Amino acid sequence: MRKRLHPVQIVRAFIQLISLVTVPVLFITIFSSIGSVIMSITDGSLVFTDNLGRIILVVGVFLAPLVWGRYFCGFICSFGAMQDLLNAARKLMPFR
Repeated sequence: MRKRLHPVQIVRAFIQLISLVTVPVLFITIFSSIGSVIMSITDGSLVFTDNLGRIILVVGVFLAPLVWGRYFCGFICSFGAMQDLLNAARKLMPFR
């Protein structure tokens, strides 16, 4: 007998699938932005208005887990999605 999925589990799986594809790109963009801001500071060419978008992106991503807490990790974080995916694959294995 199959266990019926709760609608929240279906929505969470859908959000995790989208996040699994998009969030790593976001992290790459953030690390690139951090590098650009640091290079601007070390070169002495930091212009706040030119780097405002990068700074807002970095601050926003660092604040998201603080604001949403475990919901961020459970729904949006790529690491949580991979863990759930591997757990589901383990349950499908015939030799548990």
